[in-house]
Amino acid sequence: MIGEQIHNYKITAHLGQGGMGNVYRATDTMLGREVALKMLHPQLTMQPQFLERFKKEARVLAQLLHPNIAVIYNFIEQGGNHFMVMEYVEGTNLDDLLKQHKSLPAEFIVPVFVQALEGLQHAHRKNIFHRDIKPSNIMLTPDGVVKLMDFGIAKVAGEQKMTQVNKIVGTVEFMAPELIQGRDASNASDIYAAGVTMYEMLSGKLPFESDTDFNLMQAILKERVKSPEKLNASIPKALGDIIMKALEKNPASRYEDARAFQRALMNAFPQYRDVNLEILNKPAAMYAGAAGATRLSDDLLTAEAMRTRSVGMSNAAGMLEAVKENIRKNKKTYFLTAAILIFLFFVLGIVFDRKETGNNSLAGTDTTQTANPRGDNTGGAVCVVSVPAKELLPVSFLSNTIP
Repeated sequence: MIGEQIHNYKITAHLGQGGMGNVYRATDTMLGREVALKMLHPQLTMQPQFLERFKKEARVLAQLLHPNIAVIYNFIEQGGNHFMVMEYVEGTNLDDLLKQHKSLPAEFIVPVFVQALEGLQHAHRKNIFHRDIKPSNIMLTPDGVVKLMDFGIAKVAGEQKMTQVNKIVGTVEFMAPELIQGRDASNASDIYAAGVTMYEMLSGKLPFESDTDFNLMQAILKERVKSPEKLNASIPKALGDIIMKALEKNPASRYEDARAFQRALMNAFPQYRDVNLEILNKPAAMYAGAAGATRLSDDLLTAEAMRTRSVGMSNAAGMLEAVKENIRKNKKTYFLTAAILIFLFFVLGIVFDRKETGNNSLAGTDTTQTANPRGDNTGGAVCVVSVPAKELLPVSFLSNTIP
């Protein structure tokens, strides 16, 4: 295909391949701009359901005109092949960045998702649900502009289903519980997927992982999500709480819409306004604690803006959190052990106190040590061992030192 002319578009490079087709870079010879040509696989053009889905994606994109969504320019056919002519987005997707850096800092992720949620809010206002929000479908340009990509399985509210009955569509790891249960897509299901994506970007792990799709679905439906800051101590707790709200099992408990999700991020972190690409060029150890570094907003000071963390403090915080969690889980055992120890020290204190009293009474007597010819413990001399009272610790002090 390289070098071929499709209408007034000359193909110059192959960009990638997906389940439904190939994507090429091309030059618009009439307008002199770079575009992306998305071509449906030739064998799929013979199957009406796939061709209709391809055309539907084009119609959905035609309704969306927003800086944070890749724009469609045209839909053309030539020689039995079908193409979408789209905005060429130069840059990288979040999935590639995650593979490169393992996890990304909060000061980078927050402004990225402020933009992504802006694009998502625009789609939702048009009653269009993406249904496949995930790292590979969020692009970032060199100028720091975020673009939502691939509306191939997007759904318009109220439209007739194109999938088979009882067949779910999407990427399981990012699917909301209600979608697994067969319910329709909604604002809430896209918000859930955005929350999963943020969770993975920040912690380097998905909320739920399993060896089979069935077990994964069961986990999504039934298991509780571990807070992301417990996986990465550099994640501010306020950010972890925001993400956890997006991941609520009950759709009604999540954010009302993408704007509310976006506003929560902006209110909690007003200092994170622009996408900072430079931070990704720093060694991981340098930005591991940067998410909580002291940064003052121009017009607002928040608890998070005043929080200062270093790498060492982040690690210490993580260790302290683990100790606290262990104590919480075993507090009954700790309290019982502490009570027993206090009681034992109290009894020992009484015993030693009585011995000390005995020593004082014997101090004026003439105690003589003689041999015991029988070699047993009866008769013979009495050896008095005196323990100074100052070497005994008060019970109150011992109880305060019990962990």
